[in-house]
Amino acid sequence: MGWIEELERRAHPRVRRQLPCRVLVAGQWRSGILRDLSAGGVRVETDGGLPPGVPVVVALDSPQGGSLVLEGSAHRSRQAPHSLTRLVTGEAALRLDDPPASYVRWLEDESRGAA
Repeated sequence: MGWIEELERRAHPRVRRQLPCRVLVAGQWRSGILRDLSAGGVRVETDGGLPPGVPVVVALDSPQGGSLVLEGSAHRSRQAPHSLTRLVTGEAALRLDDPPASYVRWLEDESRGAA
């Protein structure tokens, strides 16, 4: 069964990638992995997860070279049970605030190439 485009509610195309990043939360840097990227948000995996609503800064090496800084807030979060936090990362959906134009252009190029 194919995907029905009329049911797609996303405002921005998604790019499925795994990009290493650094995540700044409450003044502390953590390592993380970005997945499922768009101009409106990303999914990030990091130790301990992220509480909903917390402001987040994500720094990553740009796929075109250089570096990118994305700012936003945790929207939805799934945290590992306390007993597993040393073995399993948490993940959160982040809403992005005004992502850099270079990031948006890269996403557009990637989504056209994946189509």
